[in-house]
Parts: sequence; structure tokens; C-alpha cells
Amino acid sequence: MKCYLINLDASTDRLSRFNAANGIAGFEVVRISGVDGRTMSPESQQAYRANTKGPFHLGGGMIGCFLSHRKAWQHVVDGAEPWAFVCEDDAVFTPNCEALFRDADWLTGQMDIVKAETVLQKVEVGCKPIAQVGPFAVRKLKSHHRGGAGYFINTDSAKRLLELSEEFCDPPDDVLFDPALGIAPHFRIFQIDPAICIQEYKLGGEYDSMTSSPVPLPGERLSFGFAKVRREFVRILRGVRKIVLSVLGISDFKKISYNPE
Repeated sequence: MKCYLINLDASTDRLSRFNAANGIAGFEVVRISGVDGRTMSPESQQAYRANTKGPFHLGGGMIGCFLSHRKAWQHVVDGAEPWAFVCEDDAVFTPNCEALFRDADWLTGQMDIVKAETVLQKVEVGCKPIAQVGPFAVRKLKSHHRGGAGYFINTDSAKRLLELSEEFCDPPDDVLFDPALGIAPHFRIFQIDPAICIQEYKLGGEYDSMTSSPVPLPGERLSFGFAKVRREFVRILRGVRKIVLSVLGISDFKKISYNPE
């Protein structure tokens, strides 16, 4: 299976580290020259920000990250293979995940995108796996799970992503996995559990300042009293929902783990 690896031309050290750390059988790496949005003029950056739909002010690095993922999606479409894998150059893989790349039969027509990464946040996933490959379960992803460092995607979905995101400029993980942004609900999205990859900084490596967290845009401030009551009401409703779905065996609420061994 082709792995479309996003890597800036200047980041030769990251490319070397990725290749040294991730010798996976069945993993055909195709390097994608990443877009460095920091080199864009302020006018160009602002033009892209005009298409931001989410609640963030994007720096040049994150604009480039979004454009790099769109570039990777185009490569998936042009590659014309049923499935491909897209990842960033700071992804670290567990060594026992080769079966997922060697044989793609587990990727069925019921799936559009399969998130392979974890950022160790609590998410909602389906209790019953749709597939099982060795120790890895494939579960329906029912909530936003941040991180865009590694995911399987089929050709049709890559084409639809390009079409749906044409008038967007948002963090790629929000575009892919945040239902609130409006694109994710168009796709059947699943999560590998436990995850097969994680970003270097989650393992104690250096944080990538180029794509550092976008800054929330200022919004309308609610009065403290009303805001507090609303937060508590929403918190109680979410708690009741979690209990009901867990008891009925419909959803599981958990942190997706990662085992480096």
C-alpha cells in the first residue's frame, strides 16, 4: 500500500528520522513535498484565512499543513488505487502493524476513512468492532479525535474531500474528524484501537512549532452566570448520554492507547 508522506523540502532531518524509525513491510513511501505556509506573503495568508470556517486564527504553518493534506489527497486520487495511507513526517508507528499494510482486505466498502493515530484524548467509539486485524480493532469513530498524522483513505473519499474542502482553510484534523465543521459527517469514519501511530512529541520528542496550536478567534462573551448554568446543564446531559450509551453497549468512551512495542 502506498503511504503518502508529507514532508517539507527543508525538513531532511525529519525525513531521515521517519525512514529510520518506520521500516514497515508492505509500506511503500511516496514523499509529498509539503507546503510551507510561513513563506507566503501576508496577503496570501490572509486570503486563505478568509476561508476558515472553524473558531481558529491560523498561522502560516497551519495554512501550509492544510494545503499539504489537500495535496496528498490529490495524489491519492491520481494514484487510482482503492486505498492509500496519508501521514505526516513526525508519525511513529508501532512495529507490529505490518498486517494492516500488507493486506488491505480488512478495508471494506463500509469504510471511507480510518484514523490510525491517537493523541491520547478521550473519544467516543462504537463498542462492537467492524473488523479485527490481530490485536487491532476497527471501531466507528463517533466524536472528534484530534490529530492528522496518520489515516487510511479510499480514492472516492479523497476526491470528495477535495471537493468539500475547496472553500475551507482549517486544521486538517478538524476538516477530517470534527463533525462540527461540517465535512466529517459526509464520511464513514473509523478508528484503529489501539492506535498504530502517534506523533513524536507525544512520546517526548520536540513539538512541531510550524503547526503549533491555532489561536481561538474572539467570540461573543456570555454573562458569567448564564454561561456557568449552561455549561453545567450541558455537562449533565453529556454525562447522562454517556451512561445510557455505555449501558446499552452502543458506545465506549475511552482514550485510544498506543503501544510502542
